[in-house]
Amino acid sequence: EGLKMEPSEPKFRFKAKYLYLLVFLVFSIIEVIFFFVDNEYLATNFECGHTTSAERKNCIGNGVVQRASFVLACFHFSVMAGSLMFPTKMHEDFWIAKAFVLSIGFAITFFIKEDLFRDFSTFSSYGSSLFVFFQTILLIEFAFYYNYNLIWSYYHQSSSAIRDGTLLFVLNIVLLFCLLTGIIMSFTWFSNHGKSCEDFMIYSLIPVGFDAILLIFVVVIAMRDSDGHHGCIMVFVFEAFYISFLNW
Repeated sequence: EGLKMEPSEPKFRFKAKYLYLLVFLVFSIIEVIFFFVDNEYLATNFECGHTTSAERKNCIGNGVVQRASFVLACFHFSVMAGSLMFPTKMHEDFWIAKAFVLSIGFAITFFIKEDLFRDFSTFSSYGSSLFVFFQTILLIEFAFYYNYNLIWSYYHQSSSAIRDGTLLFVLNIVLLFCLLTGIIMSFTWFSNHGKSCEDFMIYSLIPVGFDAILLIFVVVIAMRDSDGHHGCIMVFVFEAFYISFLNW
């Protein structure tokens, strides 16, 4: 079930992990798209009440984020409940049914009034911290084991060593570029929109400070780890980029 730190070639199944990641990416793309949509029906149903197009777009985008979060929360709670009876199958199988339920459920939320999602937002403001904590652990696990497999392949699989080594290098460079871009955009946005010093500290400086602490932590672990697997730059860039994404 998953990767194991053994001398032999690691065995793992990535099907479910990649499909869950695909679900997250699809919903994220949809949410971003709706921040550019100005629709009268959606503005009325989402109770936007704004006069300018930019305000309505922002209201509609936030409304879609709330609905997507609601559908995904219901979906994951259902999978968790089903796992009590069918632990492996609920996670590995039924993906056509899952996609159908997610699609229909998400479409239905557009016809539901805003009151439900206001209550859900209140609930989410307290429950999201626990969700982010577990999601962070899963991202660390994914980055660590993915990095480990690429390194293992680089040293033990001569046929794919160059490919996997190049992939590891390119992934780290791309993620570092995205991280730096996100940090620069955050500083630029807050400086151009006249935000208060307190907002600037909370949303720009504190995440950057946390990224710096995380980088030091990873470097210290790497210096103490003779195998070089535990302190990897990929774990840092994954987590730092995730923090920047949440901050944005």
